[in-house]
Amino acid sequence: MNRLRIQPVYGVALGLLLVGWGDRPTSSFSHVVLQNQASPVSSIPPSPQLDDDASLSPEDAQNAFGELVADLGQRCTPDIGATYQSQQLRSPDQSMTVYFDGVLQKTLVPDSPLRDLDSPEYCYADQRTTPEQALMIQQANQLTRVDLGEYTDGYVVTNPVSFSPDGRYLIAAVAVAYTGGDPGSYSAIFDLTRQDSLQFSPPICNEADFEHYVGFITPTDVAFQCTIYGDLESWFEVVNLETRARSPLATAPDPLHHYGAIHSPFQYRV
Repeated sequence: MNRLRIQPVYGVALGLLLVGWGDRPTSSFSHVVLQNQASPVSSIPPSPQLDDDASLSPEDAQNAFGELVADLGQRCTPDIGATYQSQQLRSPDQSMTVYFDGVLQKTLVPDSPLRDLDSPEYCYADQRTTPEQALMIQQANQLTRVDLGEYTDGYVVTNPVSFSPDGRYLIAAVAVAYTGGDPGSYSAIFDLTRQDSLQFSPPICNEADFEHYVGFITPTDVAFQCTIYGDLESWFEVVNLETRARSPLATAPDPLHHYGAIHSPFQYRV
């Protein structure tokens, strides 16, 4: 399958970099304040400021996504949708909680050649789309929705996995199931304080098909694992969030740190 690398798209509320494979999104980002009153999030008991065990691992995120895709595959009605809410992640200083919302849509065409491949246990999608996806930011008594636009070439599920220690940056794991069945994974780096995005040329992991966040090795250096599709070749790269400099790592980074605390798991409804 011919994959194009996703390019940065600028938002009104914050910047975003998508690093990975897929067709280029065409929607612009926007944000809206949904509420100016106390939120249930504020009633959750405080959690440790820095919790190295709090982050959802790439494997956990992929497994949660796989369960959702499998559930949709077992539904054989002409059109079926699902909504999801990612895990909720609280910032190191406990002033902010973030999570992602999304809507996935599966479309079946009755006379499609794919119907010959269907079984009682599984129906292949003629089209997988993500009509809606948004980043939700809870601060004090205000909840802000950052619209991330539509994705028309597959299912996209995003999970926040770590803040930077100062809470300025958010690292998110993004899983994709393309129409046709191929998987993909990449990362999003959000700047929560400025209206610009982190840009890298060439992109993180270059032409690798899969790119996973693995952890912080210093307060400003983030490590990613790069893997080529259909191959066992894998390597590590580190990105400095302040200088945007990138450098390869000869061995797997250790120790690794994740910043923030999870207080609500990934969940979905079909």
